[in-house]
Amino acid sequence: MKDDADILVGIFARVLIRAGERSAILVPRKSILESGQLVGAFTVDSRQSARYRLVKTVAYDHDRVEVLTGLDSGDRLVLDPPAGFVEGSPLEIRP
Repeated sequence: MKDDADILVGIFARVLIRAGERSAILVPRKSILESGQLVGAFTVDSRQSARYRLVKTVAYDHDRVEVLTGLDSGDRLVLDPPAGFVEGSPLEIRP
């Protein structure tokens, strides 16, 4: 640094340093169901039926979580399952 810089001892700065990029699966929080210590989500199978999958998640932001395990990229997810929704429930897919 130059000797005549306008930076003084004790000045605070918050800096974001990007360390690289990675792929992540982000899903709406409302699509994740918790029951005791079990955490899961309903996906859509090839017969248009609901399948419950156990997942491991971490917080991402206010509305979304990152799925670390249990879902694959391209899986179709039931976004807001109603109370009482169960494995094997038939689904009507809407665009």
